Amino acid sequence: MAASAHQLDAPATPLSTPRLGHGLLLHTRWAPPSVAVVKVAGEVDMLTAPTLAACLLAGLARWTPRRLVVDLRRVGFLSVAGLGVLIEANEQAGARHVELRLVADTRTVRRALMLAAATHPLVVCATLAAALPGGIARPTGLGR
Repeated sequence: MAASAHQLDAPATPLSTPRLGHGLLLHTRWAPPSVAVVKVAGEVDMLTAPTLAACLLAGLARWTPRRLVVDLRRVGFLSVAGLGVLIEANEQAGARHVELRLVADTRTVRRALMLAAATHPLVVCATLAAALPGGIARPTGLGR
């Protein structure tokens, strides 16, 4: 699977260089004010989930954002292992008083997130703009 870094929709400062892990691309950028955005591309499965976990959990500890946005719009598959990483990141973010927002617009990923939201509070946005400060985010169960 070919992967490439994608630019944020808004101006931002890179926090790290794009990282590959078993076909998964992670590109992290800082968007004002105090928002870290992690763009994920590829498949999040049991092989790639640890790479995503390391990025998100280390990022929460190192960057201290007020909001962490995980952009999943270029994710083609989200496994149970990937859901576990996102749930753990959400819990860790909450413990640090950081808001976690997930961005997903594909039916496959949104459906997986909606199933997880039945037992875990996840906020999913359809667009990056909605996940950034000033955007309107809805709990997963209320989205389409």
